[in-house]
Amino acid sequence: MRKSQTIDRRKPFYYEGDLAHGLVVRTSDHNGNANMSVNIYISSEEIKIIKNKIKGAGEILMGACRDNPAPNSLGHMLLYQHKKSPQHLSYVIPLLVEEGFCMTYKDGRSIVIRYMTDRQQKNGLVGLKMARANIEGVDRRINQLCSDFSFYIHEFDMAQPYTGPSVYFHLKTIERLGELQRPLIAAKDHRFLEYLYATLAAWGMHRMGRSGAKMVDFKSFAVSIADRAPAIDELKNEQTYALPQGTTSVADKLWALITELRGSATESKLVANSKILHHLLPELVPPIDRQHTARFFNYQIQNREEKAFYEIFPRMVSIAQRVKDDLAPYIGHGFHSSSTKVIDNAIIGFSKRHLRS
Repeated sequence: MRKSQTIDRRKPFYYEGDLAHGLVVRTSDHNGNANMSVNIYISSEEIKIIKNKIKGAGEILMGACRDNPAPNSLGHMLLYQHKKSPQHLSYVIPLLVEEGFCMTYKDGRSIVIRYMTDRQQKNGLVGLKMARANIEGVDRRINQLCSDFSFYIHEFDMAQPYTGPSVYFHLKTIERLGELQRPLIAAKDHRFLEYLYATLAAWGMHRMGRSGAKMVDFKSFAVSIADRAPAIDELKNEQTYALPQGTTSVADKLWALITELRGSATESKLVANSKILHHLLPELVPPIDRQHTARFFNYQIQNREEKAFYEIFPRMVSIAQRVKDDLAPYIGHGFHSSSTKVIDNAIIGFSKRHLRS
């Protein structure tokens, strides 16, 4: 018999067989030993159903409660569509995670399953395993941020961390986008692109001298954005707080844009290009930086930007959905220029309050 453990309570269980041919599962007793009197049979057909549901949804609540699984969860579908016990998910999902088929994260008290695409598995995103303590620590930060959201906005406002050109050019860029109404037009508008170029420089993306961050020349910058205007415009109606539970397709499109845009003169893409997309899709893309975003999510961006994006973006979506009713009073006031910027500012407020160096 082989041994694994459940996702939620880390309770050991033992099993024979495999995912392709079916499982016989034995729970553990109080001492952690296999309970030989309990045999739970899970057929290969049921496992195939579970995998198809996860792949089709992209992202879905687990819902392993035997008698009352959450509505719209995988467990709810198993129980009411296929007459299978949601409790079987407690044993199948850990093995699917080990296989690299999916990963899980906590959203409040719920467990969310996210399908790992073939490309993500090939690129090693399955190895994207923060230590369990780290994941739980980030979950606590997110819960605290969402519970005291207005407090952390107040912390940001009191600190006034950004003034001068960093605020002025950002607001001018967002204002110009509003005048042009569509990213498709803004991406080819000379004044918008000049404002955006100046904003990124003011946001620390270009340093004088030989060392430090460097941006590409303006012509290359402008051509890079204009060439991708149709792909950017395709996402113009998406809003972070309104994304359906499966965010994989939107995330994949955003990551493709991040890899293709040319903002930074270095090989680093995520920080500079998330800030570019933030100004073209302000209701969808949060600006990501090392100082605040990466620290809040306790993730090192350098040399693993794709992994960082696929770890951070779904959590940003989760935060946006949890605080969406708190966003409106702030939007349009000062540096709170959009829903994603309000959330970004709250994270900065949290960072300044709790994560000081």
